[in-house]
Amino acid sequence: MEKSDLLKLKREVLDHGAEATLPVNLPDLWLELLARDLDMLLDGVDEDCDGHSYLTVPLAIIVHILFGKQGEIERQVSFSDEDLHNYLSSLRFEIALEEVRRCTDLSPEPATLKTIFTNRKVNIKIS
Repeated sequence: MEKSDLLKLKREVLDHGAEATLPVNLPDLWLELLARDLDMLLDGVDEDCDGHSYLTVPLAIIVHILFGKQGEIERQVSFSDEDLHNYLSSLRFEIALEEVRRCTDLSPEPATLKTIFTNRKVNIKIS
């Protein structure tokens, strides 16, 4: 399976600021690739693959969001392995909500920089 292109992600998403990395703002292609990479990491879909090779793009997104949450004040982020797993799981959940929002008549409230990676309540509207 082809791996996600980090340089392309940088040009198309990361270079546009932290807001661009939120699932609600990701282009369809990056939403799909990120979902796939997270599934490979979290579910071990393909036993023959090195799951860590699918960590690059999700980790880039997570770090970019964390820097955006801190604002211009901080120049570094750190987190434990457990925190990383929680961020990966939370990001996968937010992507699933965005997929629902884009593909159904349900409209879950998208995460913002303030609310992503928090134990937020998700309001869902029916269109």
